[in-house]
Amino acid sequence: MARELILGDNGRDARLLETGFLFLDFVQGCTNGIELFDDALGQGETRWALMFDELELAPEWISNLLVRSIRSTDQRLLFKLALNPFTSTSTQLESPTSPAPGQDFDQIALWYAEKRDSYSFCSQLFAQLLEKRGLVLKEPRKILGNSYFETTGEEWRDFGNAYAPGSKIATRFKKLYEIDRSFRDYLDGRGLHPDRLHQLAPNQRASDLRKIAPIVAVREFFRSADWHEARARSRKRASLYAGAESIFAISEGNPRWFIAIVEDLLDGWGSKRDRIPESVQADELQKAAERFAAMLKTIPTESETTESVFRIVRSVARYFNRQVVREDFRPEPPGTFRVDDRCSEEIVGILGQALNAGAIVYVPDEDGQLSFTSLRHKRFRVSYLIAPLYGIPIRLGPVVNLSSILGKRASPSLPDLLPFGKSTGEEGADV
Repeated sequence: MARELILGDNGRDARLLETGFLFLDFVQGCTNGIELFDDALGQGETRWALMFDELELAPEWISNLLVRSIRSTDQRLLFKLALNPFTSTSTQLESPTSPAPGQDFDQIALWYAEKRDSYSFCSQLFAQLLEKRGLVLKEPRKILGNSYFETTGEEWRDFGNAYAPGSKIATRFKKLYEIDRSFRDYLDGRGLHPDRLHQLAPNQRASDLRKIAPIVAVREFFRSADWHEARARSRKRASLYAGAESIFAISEGNPRWFIAIVEDLLDGWGSKRDRIPESVQADELQKAAERFAAMLKTIPTESETTESVFRIVRSVARYFNRQVVREDFRPEPPGTFRVDDRCSEEIVGILGQALNAGAIVYVPDEDGQLSFTSLRHKRFRVSYLIAPLYGIPIRLGPVVNLSSILGKRASPSLPDLLPFGKSTGEEGADV
């Protein structure tokens, strides 16, 4: 390693070459130091952990060296390497002689494909933020309220059934039934009526109603208001995502994002107040989403066209919004995308930057691989942090090919993928 630093520097090479310890292998140096430390304390062999964060900033040869060290190193050493999921270092994990997951190392994802997986972490972090401020510890729902998508215990108590007439879910179904012809056709075709949902057997409610309830909530929210007004009033749009569970999901379990959002909310909250108003939460979520979008706009690319991280992510988000809100009702509109073979190398490269920036989130395949050198044939969703900007559901949905979203933009050299050469990704809410 030292030789790589001094080659070509005639002013220092002779002097550095005389400093022998610079040329020690770093693992051997660590083990020698551990032995001296243990001898000084009179203790037996101990295990030490070497922790390396943000390796995407390190030279590639350092990352590759550390990955190779995982397999054939002194057993007293544990390595903790923080790597981006999409990195050239991943090639070191794919060769026949590479360290194998589950045998030589354990993979720990620092992101959550499923929103509920982050709730436990966010709840604990929320309690720490309250304690840090000397505030009375309360359940997050006591301070942030329930999500727009939740059914509360009070509703079960008052109505006896989450789908009984007058309940939140039944009211949404009825409103959408009255204003949305395609939704009305969908329910009528299955012999369902909003006033009689509670009469369905539990298994039928699960199969016919529960899976579409989040879609109905988002669709009714935007279709009940004047569309142009909803586009103009960002707070109205962001209020859909207020409440503890939604804020947990939008933060993506990212401690920096979560702390930034919650700290700003707690700045204006006194422990004597029961709850942070929905309008205050909406304002903060809108600002957080706008800050994130502004950051995405600054990511440089080597694109020879106008494509960028922000432009592609925005196109995908708008597409999903339109599928949920504006197209004819579908019980399972797409909510994730796959990078198919029709996508150009330029698009794939930009998506790699989007992934490492947190703008898109990897939904692991059945093999559970968490790092890879190619995004092709992988499944992703957009970050929920931008949901307040584009009105998308906080849920995984069926997968659609990215080329179907971007149209000819996916690969300009291919013929149009959509009628009239229209790119579906550039329609939707003008945000």
